[in-house]
Amino acid sequence: MLGKLVKLLVLAGVVEGARRFAKANPEAAGKIAAGALGLVDQATKGKLRAQIDAVTSKIRGGGEG
Repeated sequence: MLGKLVKLLVLAGVVEGARRFAKANPEAAGKIAAGALGLVDQATKGKLRAQIDAVTSKIRGGGEG
């Protein structure tokens, strides 16, 4: 159980670091996100294209949620 808690805390730290990076460097974060979403789209052979397009538009528009 303690191992899961440690993993969760590490993940929370990584997410917080990514959030801070994205806030300080929105253009770079957008490029990284677009590349990652492209890899997901390629790996899923387009099956998640609608969801990926929705996330991409939120990133570009700066929307939350």
